[in-house]
Amino acid sequence: TTACADLEKSGVKIVRKPGPFADVGSIAFVADPDGYWVELIERVAKSSGPPAGLLGPDPVFAQTMLRVKDPLKSLAFYQRLGMKYLTCFDFPDLKFSLYFLAYTNDKTPEPEEEQLKRSEWLSARRYETLELTHNYGTETQADFAYHNGNKDPRGFGHIGIICSDIEGTVGSLADNGYEIVRKPGPFRDAGDIAFVADPDGYWVEL
Repeated sequence: TTACADLEKSGVKIVRKPGPFADVGSIAFVADPDGYWVELIERVAKSSGPPAGLLGPDPVFAQTMLRVKDPLKSLAFYQRLGMKYLTCFDFPDLKFSLYFLAYTNDKTPEPEEEQLKRSEWLSARRYETLELTHNYGTETQADFAYHNGNKDPRGFGHIGIICSDIEGTVGSLADNGYEIVRKPGPFRDAGDIAFVADPDGYWVEL
């Protein structure tokens, strides 16, 4: 609440005021100068220390959210990239589910644990997660597609993953039918990179 008040005083647009959301805790949304939404999630265990910007002490870059058409296909893709499935939050009354993945060896909560407990566990992580949002029914709509940000009007670009074997990774993805946007190779003086597309067409930089 304090963070949102300070942001609003500084001219930041508040998209959703702080408050509880279903059974997963208290959240808010603010907009950056380009209109991209930033979710603020209130942690259960309060941190101490000097403030970091307008968010108070010890903020964590928690997640990047992508809307996906078919969660089974998207989960399979990101798990092929080595991500670990963490947990899922279901909101049947609102007709959507949230799936979370990350690069971690942490022991994950049991699926039967209550949703609030799993949410508290997730908000205590110190690493970034990938959040996949599935709105029910999109997987059965043949002509449905999300804008990937790399077609006009351009906006969102890509997520980036550092890996040890670009050639092998891209070759394996190509063998499994995934789209290769840019083959592995040098980019200026910044090293070797490649781009692949996930099942919804979002770009992933390797």
